[in-house]
Amino acid sequence: MPNWCENYLGVAGTYKEVQKFIENARGEPTFIESAKPQPVCFQKLYPAETSNENVPDLPDMKIPAWYKDRCDKWGCKWDANFWDMDPPWTIKNDYNSEWEDAESGPDDQCCAVIWFDTAWSPPLTLFEKVA
Repeated sequence: MPNWCENYLGVAGTYKEVQKFIENARGEPTFIESAKPQPVCFQKLYPAETSNENVPDLPDMKIPAWYKDRCDKWGCKWDANFWDMDPPWTIKNDYNSEWEDAESGPDDQCCAVIWFDTAWSPPLTLFEKVA
């Protein structure tokens, strides 16, 4: 059982740009949450190796290719984990209040935030790649 690391991701831009990021980041439903798609899927944002083939790591040591590639590309070994996904993203406008479609247009600035967990470490390398 891993030690969980709490993460916060904020995405800022126009409402159109933020919505596009959210859509592109969404993953397929997992075996745990089969009713809902994952709000953020690292594999979709920055694909990593999925092979179980062992690859060299340290002298006299081999590890699965997926593990090495994920740690190199994402900075953590597993994808995002969501304990509570309702609602997954919180979208706020320039005035730091909840987004209201009736009051705001697609070119208005906003920020979407999401909280999730990762195993052992935050996905800093991934955040740098998608920034």
